[in-house]
Order: sequence, then structure tokens, then C-alpha cells
Amino acid sequence: MALSQYEIQRARNVERHNERLRQLGLISAVEAERSNAAAWKKPYVSSTAADSVIKPEPAKESRKRKSAAKKRGAGDEPQSTRGRKSLRLQGLQPDGAKEVVDENDAEHKETLRKRRAVLSREARQQAALKTSELGFDKAAQENRTATYEHCLMRVRTMSEKALANRIRTIERRAGKHSVVKMAIFKCCLHDEGMEDLSKSASEALERLKALEPPPED
Repeated sequence: MALSQYEIQRARNVERHNERLRQLGLISAVEAERSNAAAWKKPYVSSTAADSVIKPEPAKESRKRKSAAKKRGAGDEPQSTRGRKSLRLQGLQPDGAKEVVDENDAEHKETLRKRRAVLSREARQQAALKTSELGFDKAAQENRTATYEHCLMRVRTMSEKALANRIRTIERRAGKHSVVKMAIFKCCLHDEGMEDLSKSASEALERLKALEPPPED
């Protein structure tokens, strides 16, 4: 079914906002693809193998080590490391017993959530830095650590009811930077494990994207 001119304009607004949010590191490539597909009313087909968690490049191996590895054979372990793996790397406790982790344990889940939150936050900060290096200085300033930290502080000190009201307020005002504000708010809610509120913020974010094109900074 062909889209109306109104729907086409909204879809273009969404695409432009998604490009900007990607530059700021506030959404992943997968999120942008899903959002664009929904805006154009097309089925979502991922062209990205993994979500946009920024991973450090592996250290380059020296020629000397490569040569030694070639002589040993691909499957051989370096002589210097044989029999020297720590108990921690083997998943053993100090007494040598195998450590058993309950995947459904609340403490274990919380530890994993915090670890993912740190990785997510670092990815956004690295993306903002890369954005600045590419010349999007003013846009990158909107996602500086202080902005994220300020929002995170509010998320940690406000009640769930107040947070829900905050989502509605940002959407209702629909100010110049409302899309960026909502995206940061969504990230903070997600990082703090408030999935229901994060989902509400995501839905509000999609509605805001379609309203107006991003401001010309």
C-alpha cells in the first residue's frame, strides 16, 4: 500500500532523527533499522550481525610471536603458559572446587545487568567522542557525560510515578531537543533496569521522531 505524502514526510523525519541519534551513540544500528522499517511500514530485516556495542580492537600480534606460534602449530599452547592457568580462569574456587552459578539467581542477574549497563554507557560515550572527532561538535555536546549523569541522577532519585510523568512531560512539550532528551532518558531507565518505563520512553521516542525533523544546529 502506497504511503500518503504526510506519512512519507513523517518517515523521513524518523530517518533523520535516527541518523542523528546514531551519531550521538544514543541508539544502536539495530534500533535505527527497526525504527526506519516501522516508519516506512516495511517488514524489519536486519542487515547488522550484532548490536552496536563498541568493542576495542584486538591488539596486533608481533611478528616474533606469530613466527613462534607458526612453529608450534596452531593448536599448541605456548610453553610458558602451560599449567599456569589460574583457578579463576578455570572457573574454580580457591579450594579447587568447580564454581556453580545459578542463572536464575537474583544477585547473578543484577551483576549481569550492571555489567551490560557499563558497556552500554561506555559505548554511548565512545560514540559521542567519535561524533565530535567527525565534526559534529555541537551535536556531541548534547550527549556529554554530564548530561547523562544528570539524567541518571534524576532517574535514581525519582519515584516510578514521577518518572512516568516525566516521560509524558517531555513528549507533551515536544521542544527543540525533545528527541535527544527522550533518548537519553530511555537509556538511563534501561541502564537502571526499569524495563517497563524504558519501554514507555521508547514508544514516546518513536512518536516524537515523526513529529518534526531534527533542528538544524
